[in-house]
Amino acid sequence: MPMKKKILLFATLPPPVHGSNTMSQYVVDHLKSNDEFEVNILPLHYSRSIKDIGRPRVGKIASFITYWFRLFAILHKFRPDFVYFSIVAINIPFYRDCFYILLMKCYKAKIVFHFHLKGIKEKTRNPFVRKIYEWAFDKEFVILLSPLLFNDIDGIVKPDQVFFIPNGIPQPQICHENRHAPEKLTLKILFLSNLLVAKGTLTVLSACHILKDRGYSFKVDFVGNPAGNTGQHMFNKLVKEYGIEDVINVAGPKYGEEKLQALSEADIFVFPTLNECFPLVLLEAMACGLPVVSTHEGAIPEIIDNGQNGFLIEKKNAHDLAEKVAWLIDHPDERMRMGEAGRKKYLSFYTLHHFQKNMEAAFRHIAGMSR
Repeated sequence: MPMKKKILLFATLPPPVHGSNTMSQYVVDHLKSNDEFEVNILPLHYSRSIKDIGRPRVGKIASFITYWFRLFAILHKFRPDFVYFSIVAINIPFYRDCFYILLMKCYKAKIVFHFHLKGIKEKTRNPFVRKIYEWAFDKEFVILLSPLLFNDIDGIVKPDQVFFIPNGIPQPQICHENRHAPEKLTLKILFLSNLLVAKGTLTVLSACHILKDRGYSFKVDFVGNPAGNTGQHMFNKLVKEYGIEDVINVAGPKYGEEKLQALSEADIFVFPTLNECFPLVLLEAMACGLPVVSTHEGAIPEIIDNGQNGFLIEKKNAHDLAEKVAWLIDHPDERMRMGEAGRKKYLSFYTLHHFQKNMEAAFRHIAGMSR
């Protein structure tokens, strides 16, 4: 009987809960129960909360040192055939992660980098920085969420190093079963994400101002963790300036059944994000039968077929967002059809089962297995 291939799963896991560490948790949970591989897990936890992400803190330095020595011990004793590494590939976290990469390369373990962010192309305009990236990813494997994101690493990573594996999420049956009939008088619009300017919150507020001036009857639920002080101040200021206090509800973060309830009660999902790779919230909305209005950003044009399961708009274009939402309000049958088309696409490509099977196939290929 052949020996099992050894995999080290080295990834940031919840808490706090956000898209990339949620996907890493799905990988860990699935491979723990897979008897084809011998699995070791080194979970990373740098941030205490969503607000803590990206903020410098002495405790993070201490955590890095601890993780580096733990990684050294595992590499020395476990000797993995390859390491699955959910890397932060830009800014200061990338240079931090380079110290982990150096250790892995010293032990000659294959590395499988899972990218959840973009921005490498801009960083590598600096020739010195480009050399660091070329060293880090040389002869290693990369998992990208979509072919639309390859341009970000083109020239740093060769096409034969890359696996394209879209995200996937569990099926939330309650949302689809509770989908509302189109004859509602006041429609509910949902924004579900951290309430950051980069997620398009201010664009949504501006669109609400336009829609209210046109006499549309609607409510908007903002579900998610609040932004930092500056973003929250701007949000509250615009709500007051636009006179839309009566149509805006800031519900705070919701998880589990509460989040599913918010999705099931909504009629339209809006997410005019400014910087994104492959947002899980769009899959959640599609799984719940909601038409989506989002932006031409990252892999979103792969997820949303413009005019079929939703609409795509340009970033920061509140007028276009308002036009698309108004059209969905005015065309209830088409709104329901788009929502159903989104659910069918989710079931065909973006379930958790699809994601896990695609990851398994990639791991088998990397490990030299065949099936």
